[in-house]
Amino acid sequence: MKKIFYFSALVTLLFILSACGQPDASGSPERVPPALPDSPADSAEPVDGEQAGSAESAPPEFPQELTGQLAEMMTDFTDVRGPAKVIALMKSAGGIIPDDLIRAFLDYHEELCLYTAAPYPDEFFVPDQPYSAANAAKALGVTADEFRDNCYGYWTAEGTLIFNTDTEAFYDALPGRLSRESDEFLTLANMYPSTFFLLNDAGLIKPWDYLAGTMAAYYDYMEAWPDGVHTGAAAREFAWSYQIYIGAIRLDNTPFDNGGSLSPELRQSYESFLAGHEDNYPLAGDIRLLRDAWAAKDDKTDNEIYALIHQLAEQNPFVR
Repeated sequence: MKKIFYFSALVTLLFILSACGQPDASGSPERVPPALPDSPADSAEPVDGEQAGSAESAPPEFPQELTGQLAEMMTDFTDVRGPAKVIALMKSAGGIIPDDLIRAFLDYHEELCLYTAAPYPDEFFVPDQPYSAANAAKALGVTADEFRDNCYGYWTAEGTLIFNTDTEAFYDALPGRLSRESDEFLTLANMYPSTFFLLNDAGLIKPWDYLAGTMAAYYDYMEAWPDGVHTGAAAREFAWSYQIYIGAIRLDNTPFDNGGSLSPELRQSYESFLAGHEDNYPLAGDIRLLRDAWAAKDDKTDNEIYALIHQLAEQNPFVR
């Protein structure tokens, strides 16, 4: 049985180190959620190698001989300018870039960022002011242009500068070169950066409704692309947002319950979520069960409520 976890600020930081996505300088992404299809069949399916909305004739195939060279380049985690070199080689040939290479780049860049996290130099600290992208670039040892060309973003927590993947910069670097699957995933990642960027000092920096939107958006993506190359990454984001939203993971500085009852803010978010989704929407059933269980709290013990939370988390196929 899964346990309910409580996050300290340090644990939050460790999870941020594994995250991917680009917040703004304040750490609060301000983007409009994308409208994702219920399934790939909702729009005309492009032929193999053709991007949705492209010309009628299929573009040339991506050269197979470049795949091995790109894979080799993405094993070097010592060159902070390596991502731009990989992107340049991807762009040097025609054709839609295979989804597995897009996935490999995102995994490579995430790993590269893990090697670069370090205490923020004191010389860049300005009291009561957010850290700037220019200073983050300087700390990495690159110019501001190189910082974006290599798809770096940044995050700060507890005096540590965290580099992460700017998926928007990566998306912008490959216009017309993405399959529909990769295009939709990167669009989603741009709109809803990693759940860990919604956390700071062991608490949410966005309203519960935003977390619910993150949860639903990644769930819808997985439903649309059940066997996609990015579905595992989507499942990771869904799992964290879902478990925080239902209370299987607790944040020290964001109240989940209040004196034995559901916090008013979260109760209102549950009501809004149910009002905005059809009764047959799978996640709506989970939220309805929790809302009703908390409403009938006088007839239930804490252990019964927590048992329901555990059961929901364990039964969800995307929570690993």
